[in-house]
Amino acid sequence: MSKPLVISRSYLWGNSAVGQIQRVFWEYLYDKGVRPTIICTDKNQNNVSIDSLKCSIIQTHDNQIIRYIIAFLKRTLAEDFAYLPDYPIFSWYPSAKKKAVKEATKGVYDYIFSVCTPYASHLIALEVKRKSGLPWVAWFYDPWFDNPYRPFKYKRFYERDRKNEEAVAKNADVIIHSNQAIYNEWVERYGESIKKKMFIVPFVFKANITKGERINISGKKDSFNISHIGSLYPNRDSADFLKALNMLLGQHPELKDCIELNYVGNVTSNDRELVKQYNLSSITNFAGVLSEEECQGYFERADLFLAIDGKNSRNIFFPSKIMKYFYYGKAILGLTPKDSALQYELDKSGNFCFENEDYQGVANFLFQAITKEGFLEVFDRSYWRNYTMECVCPQYLCIINELIGK
Repeated sequence: MSKPLVISRSYLWGNSAVGQIQRVFWEYLYDKGVRPTIICTDKNQNNVSIDSLKCSIIQTHDNQIIRYIIAFLKRTLAEDFAYLPDYPIFSWYPSAKKKAVKEATKGVYDYIFSVCTPYASHLIALEVKRKSGLPWVAWFYDPWFDNPYRPFKYKRFYERDRKNEEAVAKNADVIIHSNQAIYNEWVERYGESIKKKMFIVPFVFKANITKGERINISGKKDSFNISHIGSLYPNRDSADFLKALNMLLGQHPELKDCIELNYVGNVTSNDRELVKQYNLSSITNFAGVLSEEECQGYFERADLFLAIDGKNSRNIFFPSKIMKYFYYGKAILGLTPKDSALQYELDKSGNFCFENEDYQGVANFLFQAITKEGFLEVFDRSYWRNYTMECVCPQYLCIINELIGK
């Protein structure tokens, strides 16, 4: 039985992706004999009940006044103040570090575990390791330094961000990444020697439908259903897909009555404008943001799922939506630059991937998918199992057993 001290700020947040994944992960491991103690924020954000959880929870003060100060500085001076590495370094770091050091020096824990985001969790763990000498596992869900979604105005702050990540890279005993793309980038950044302590472990996924009860509605229908389930943003919208779809319908207008296009989640104004411009309104449904339960019908009815990467950013982010895409057993069409995390997963699973501006390639693919029976039936329907607790947790425990010598 191992006893990790876990630093996970959003652990109790019901609407946090990191919190959701971490709760599933540690609650499952608890049943396998692991006894984690979780240090998280006392800030309430649709919190789950502690009474419903098995793991020990320690909530530490998160000063929300600091958050407002950082927001003011971000708007009036520069966004850099929100990226040092994030505002919890000011609002939560002091109390969490103090409590974590006190806990770690009790002599009852086997190792420290930190997860981002926020990246401040790793800096807390860095100090705890220095004070306690315990081995440390740093798990990255998102890339840190040179993250394209964290632009710096001032070089000094940019360099400080680099040094913070480097300190984690040098001092953590185990580093876990979510995909091959960011793994390769870290090897390039920090050298071949880091490979010996760096691992790729997938996100863990808990399906709401238990085994043997999965719903796979793929019977005869009047239309070919294409669904994007998840939000789109200005630097990651569906413009390239819509251009390809418009090209397809220009070449084969008879197919228009066969297509149903669904957007579940936020979409950009550009997406909406292009739908009107290409005269696609009659086949497009903007469902908006829906609950997990309301999304299920869209997962079940889809013939093809759509996954999109921004073409002007470094694509080192694992696209978490594809875990559910895989689970529901439908083909996936990805639009992404080469060598992205998305391309790696789609290629490995036997799905379909094109570069963002390959409009004719996507149009040809859609024509085959709609008109050629069995064309899509080449992907690995069991690939979703790679993200289950039964698959992910043994990988993690193997790493930990080697780390702590059990």
